[in-house]
Amino acid sequence: MGHSISYQFNNSQVSKKLFLRIAFNFIENYFVDLDVNQNEYVMVLQSKSKQGKVDKVGLDSFVEQVVFDESVREKLTQQKTQLREIIISKGLFPQNIVSQESFDEEAFFADDDEDYSTDPLGISVTWEEKFNKSE
Repeated sequence: MGHSISYQFNNSQVSKKLFLRIAFNFIENYFVDLDVNQNEYVMVLQSKSKQGKVDKVGLDSFVEQVVFDESVREKLTQQKTQLREIIISKGLFPQNIVSQESFDEEAFFADDDEDYSTDPLGISVTWEEKFNKSE
């Protein structure tokens, strides 16, 4: 095969889950070989293209971007877990959100100035009415 490039990640700074998510970004265009040493994760990339050449500078910047993106995604996931659980529980158990007795429909729609009964977008117009077709 062609030329390969190796990247090392310190396992005290990068979790195993993050390392696997980083590697997953490359499986479409590269053969990915993963390894674990004493204190680092190792990712070896080898191009799948027929030329087998790897643009080291372009790949380095792409790896940096992927590491940054996945790191931010992991931090947001950790921080927003409780919010995500609330949203999912509201979706799965809507009866726990608001009881019918306590829901004030007029107050809920009080700031809504639009009169949607006029159908300004013409959504309720049938195809026959729109194109003057009769059955």
